[in-house]
Amino acid sequence: MSSSNFGKYGKLPTGEYDDDDIGHYSLQQKVRNQNKNLDILSDSVKRLGDLSLNISKEIESQNVILDSLEDEVDKVQTASDILITKTNDLIKKTG
Repeated sequence: MSSSNFGKYGKLPTGEYDDDDIGHYSLQQKVRNQNKNLDILSDSVKRLGDLSLNISKEIESQNVILDSLEDEVDKVQTASDILITKTNDLIKKTG
């Protein structure tokens, strides 16, 4: 082994090996595969993060709509209560 350098996620040995040094080749291949899998995982985590931010924004938007709807329902409920009270008073007076 004459030299080594660093891969993206860790030490990746490089250099010339004897024919009987298959273990190092296997290690290199494992490290390459691991780095490839970490890249895939990193991309997936980034996509999930972006998705969660979009979901959060959508929930905030829906909450604004629901708050507005709740205000409108409260207004209608109040108006309905007033109408029911006036109707009951009218029934009592005419009854």
